[in-house]
Amino acid sequence: MVRCTGPQVAISTKHEKVNWYQLITTMRKAREWYLLSAIEQALFYELLWLGAYPTWKETFTCSNTYLAGILQTSERSIRTAREQLTEKHLISFRSGKNKRMPSSYSLTVDLATGQPLAEWRKATRENRQETDETAETENAKNAEAEAKEKEILAAARETFGVFREQCPGIKQSLDTEFLNFRKKHPHYLALLPLLMPALDRWETWRNQQAAAGAFVPSYPHLKTWINQRRWEDEFTQFNTNNHEKEPPTIIDQ
Repeated sequence: MVRCTGPQVAISTKHEKVNWYQLITTMRKAREWYLLSAIEQALFYELLWLGAYPTWKETFTCSNTYLAGILQTSERSIRTAREQLTEKHLISFRSGKNKRMPSSYSLTVDLATGQPLAEWRKATRENRQETDETAETENAKNAEAEAKEKEILAAARETFGVFREQCPGIKQSLDTEFLNFRKKHPHYLALLPLLMPALDRWETWRNQQAAAGAFVPSYPHLKTWINQRRWEDEFTQFNTNNHEKEPPTIIDQ
């Protein structure tokens, strides 16, 4: 009879009376574990009936024509569903040579190797468990990296926010300006330490221009300052002695 422990599906070949309630319960668990489609479920149910009535059989025969007719589907759908059940080691199949020798099925052994299907299913479960554990590890690493990236981004936003507050030009919201900064300069993390020193140099130069009576340009928009990489500007150093007013010249009478 059929037993199910967790995802495990085991089918006994003993000639004993079938416990149909246990069979239905087992099939429901198998459906959830193996993610069987509707046609796969219908085919497996029918094959279970053929293999279990009146007692379990190690092998039995059945034609595609019969299965397609009883399940009200095409033989092509039967072949596709059968391939899926075979790949999941729920059944074993051997093609018949002609209509007089229909295809053979087994729910207990691999017809090609003679190995019990339960062993194949066990190996499949172990591989799936290993895959799930690997995926879980990768997901944990990805989550950790994502959290670290968010932490770095938040710190960078805070640093840029301080710079934005000090910048005297016309500016938009912090999020808008920070997004523009990141889009224009993908390596923005390396540029962040350059912003405040550049702003200080810029203010010093403007003050020198004003003190010398020279032209002082208006403040650019913050977006313009960022897009034009104004932190790279170089300024002429003023010599204040050259700009002192000379005393008036006295002319002899």
